[in-house]
Amino acid sequence: MTIFDWTSTIKINIVMLYLVGLWPKSDKYDLYTVYTIFTTIIVMGGHNFFQAMNIFFVYNNLEALTETVFITVTDVLASMKMYFFIRNVELRKKLMRNLRNDTFQPRNSKQINMVQPALKTWKVMYITFSIMASYTVVIWTVFPFLNNSFKTGRLPFAAWYPYDWRKSPFYELTYVYQVLAMWYLTVTNINMDTMIAALMVLTGAQCDILCNNLQTGSNLHYRKNFNENMIKCIRHHQEVIRFALDCNNFFSMIVLGQFFTSTVVLAFTMFQMTLVDPVSPESFTNLSYVNALTAQLFMYCWFGNEVEIKPALKSWKLMYITFSVMTSYTVLIWTIFPFLNSSFKERSLPFAAWYPYDSKKSPFYELTYVYQVLGVWYLAVATINMDTLIAALMVLIGAQCDILCNNLQTIRSDLHPRGNFNENMIKYITHHQEIIRFALDCNKFLNMIVLGQFFTSTVVLAFTMFQMTLVDPVSPESFTNLSYVNALTAQLFMYCWFGNEVEIKVRLFQEKIRQN
Repeated sequence: MTIFDWTSTIKINIVMLYLVGLWPKSDKYDLYTVYTIFTTIIVMGGHNFFQAMNIFFVYNNLEALTETVFITVTDVLASMKMYFFIRNVELRKKLMRNLRNDTFQPRNSKQINMVQPALKTWKVMYITFSIMASYTVVIWTVFPFLNNSFKTGRLPFAAWYPYDWRKSPFYELTYVYQVLAMWYLTVTNINMDTMIAALMVLTGAQCDILCNNLQTGSNLHYRKNFNENMIKCIRHHQEVIRFALDCNNFFSMIVLGQFFTSTVVLAFTMFQMTLVDPVSPESFTNLSYVNALTAQLFMYCWFGNEVEIKPALKSWKLMYITFSVMTSYTVLIWTIFPFLNSSFKERSLPFAAWYPYDSKKSPFYELTYVYQVLGVWYLAVATINMDTLIAALMVLIGAQCDILCNNLQTIRSDLHPRGNFNENMIKYITHHQEIIRFALDCNKFLNMIVLGQFFTSTVVLAFTMFQMTLVDPVSPESFTNLSYVNALTAQLFMYCWFGNEVEIKVRLFQEKIRQN
């Protein structure tokens, strides 16, 4: 069988990294090394330096400071990511060599077809992220022409330069420099992030192949060479673990920096959006940036999640993410609502409450505002994780039922020697009794919680729907209430869905008992 080229899917990724100086083909210092040094220091380093210097000149102006910081932080992160990417170049080469090993090769066309959906998903994500990031940068680079600020000598990005850049030809040259530097940073960021996602996809694909090899081990063709095939599977498993550890060593610091800075930048960008007209070009520019950042974080979470989760737990993981996002979005809207409708000017708090002091006076207003925000986020996190833990317990009960059903199916096949029938049956009866005990303990743990949840959620839904009839359908209040209704609905749906899954699996288990 021909050798399957794992890098063929990420060929465009490798080419783009080569063009920006991050994919050396030789271990020697050559012209490509000079090119890498030039682009990283002159193009990227210079751009970051001039933007960072501008902070010292605008730190007294909050609006100008946030406008500078939310871009500068992203650019500095890109520099840090490039540093670790270049520092770990030998580890990256090792990973690429490992993919060409015979151990990592699919054994048949079925396995090749099996890994294609994951590789296609990566391609779709690569294109989507590239389009979103490129669209954002296009808007940034032409923004001075969109609002006619180029007539006053405005650049795409606020920065300090040791010369009068408003004069021609310095203005034109500086404009071109900023555009080139930002596109270089964008292409670099896109392809470093998607390369990390590709490594996660390839790790997951190896896990799929290994699982398939273990499943086919029960076929008659493989039983003749059982020991030989089992040794191959064990070696494959060891190689997959080494590959995953090398991947983690390669991008752990990059991912840590990405999540830290992205959350900071998202906060700055959302604040920046409160300072501009919602239908202005500035607002659409910030919104596109938020979308690109969200897609960037989503990509890390999605493909990392694909490596980690097992099929039986995918639905719970998906529900956990969905419920967390919906709840977090609702709480975020609540906490910034006084800024959305400008009621903060009248010292309005996110939530109506009584305090034994005048909460409208400074600094009591600011302290109370922070207290309310911290309080509601604490409650949100606690609620999300208590509810999803209960759902997880239901999923685990269902998983145990699936395992027991599978054991009962195989007990009658030739995989089990007849002499061990009684011994195996005793094990399965014991397993069944343990599942019943576990389910009863879960019921004692969560029955009062679920009762209270359904009672209060129905009451709150009724009040919220009534509240929606009292406000303008296109007002911020209406959208806030709608997001709350969605979160409550998802919360109740989660209990019903996973509870129903347990009930269905119990019925299937009873049916298997009758069949056997």
